[in-house]
Amino acid sequence: MNSSSQPPTLHGTPTADLLPELHRQVLAATGGLASVLLQRDVRSGGYRASSGRGFSTLEGAWVGAEFSADFAAAALEGPTVRPLAALPGLADRLEGHEVLIVPLVEDGGTAFLLVTGVGFSASAVTAAARARTEFSLALRVTRLTKRQTLFLELQGIFRVFTRGVTATRSLRTSLDALALDTNALFGTRQVAIWLHDRGERTLSLA
Repeated sequence: MNSSSQPPTLHGTPTADLLPELHRQVLAATGGLASVLLQRDVRSGGYRASSGRGFSTLEGAWVGAEFSADFAAAALEGPTVRPLAALPGLADRLEGHEVLIVPLVEDGGTAFLLVTGVGFSASAVTAAARARTEFSLALRVTRLTKRQTLFLELQGIFRVFTRGVTATRSLRTSLDALALDTNALFGTRQVAIWLHDRGERTLSLA
């Protein structure tokens, strides 16, 4: 399998395109068929795909909770090449005969880059290993960007709330609008708003 020892580069790439571009480049460097980034789902205990290339869909659980411990133990030995048959739960998702696994350093927990293919060479493993730093950085940049976007959206909601209170003099109407906007932002059904009485130093449910 042809491969290049040149690692992917992030320079000049817009934030939204970081991970897609890195997937494209790591496949070119390793000669892989497809690549996917798996991150731990704290709610289910399994692993889900956060980005990838070469797959028709990334939805759903990729590694179930029942396989997550064995998968993580095997993956942490990486960068390593494993036969697909040695990774229960992934055979239905991945193509090829081998999986090149690269553990990444990620603040929210361990993440893994998986590249599928046939007959990975030593230089392909080296190229994927060199990409781990940039994938880890891309994860961090993406997470910080999402955090900043969330902060700006919250700022906007609170500005609308403040203007509503000033314009209508109706706290109840503004609180109802605040609850609706907050639920829309987080995809929730209910939100509790507590009011702080500075003079009495008490909290009351709005």
